Amino acid sequence: MRTIRVERSLKASAERVFEVLADHAGYAAFPGILSSKVTRPGATEPNGAGAIRLIHVKGAWFEEEITVFE
Repeated sequence: MRTIRVERSLKASAERVFEVLADHAGYAAFPGILSSKVTRPGATEPNGAGAIRLIHVKGAWFEEEITVFE
């Protein structure tokens, strides 16, 4: 398994950034992301802790597991 860490400063509140990143359905609005879907829903909500999401980007795909959701 590989780990990717991305850091970026944004002119938005932490709440707004969390809202956008927590919603897999909106990922296709990001440049380079072709699609995203939940392949295993989280324990208390679809994008919550325990969820696995499949993300397709140009030329590749990856799975992300949500380990903390707060």
